[in-house]
Amino acid sequence: VPGIFIMNLSFCNILIAVLNMPSTLLGVVKHQKPFADHFCYTVSFMDTFLTTNTIIDRWIAVVFPLTYSSKMRLKNAALMVSYAWLHSLVFSLTALLLSWVDYNPAYASCTVHLGEDAESRGHFMVFTAVFHACTFALSLFILCFAYLK
Repeated sequence: VPGIFIMNLSFCNILIAVLNMPSTLLGVVKHQKPFADHFCYTVSFMDTFLTTNTIIDRWIAVVFPLTYSSKMRLKNAALMVSYAWLHSLVFSLTALLLSWVDYNPAYASCTVHLGEDAESRGHFMVFTAVFHACTFALSLFILCFAYLK
């Protein structure tokens, strides 16, 4: 069971490093968007997707660090990782479709970036809070169900 979470976390972290670090380096060197819009949107999508995916793995490692491996079944772990990927895909697609991704000068990379529009920021905050709360609630339910056994 720990292998599933470790592989998912490692795979996502390696992909984040390979995809995001070169664009961030170019952003720092050029002091502007490193690529054309469509490529920057793609990098932003992937950064958001992979970062969101690893949040659940990290959360499990912090909340249940030593005992989940002995109490959780392989099926439950696979379900959690599958849901993490689905969650990340939906969250990233929503951010992309609602134009919440672009070059962020604060991070010098293509990632989540909101304009100055207060309404857009409000929508983003509400969506993010509700969406992630539901994800962590589902993960907590699966872990608690696994622990009851």
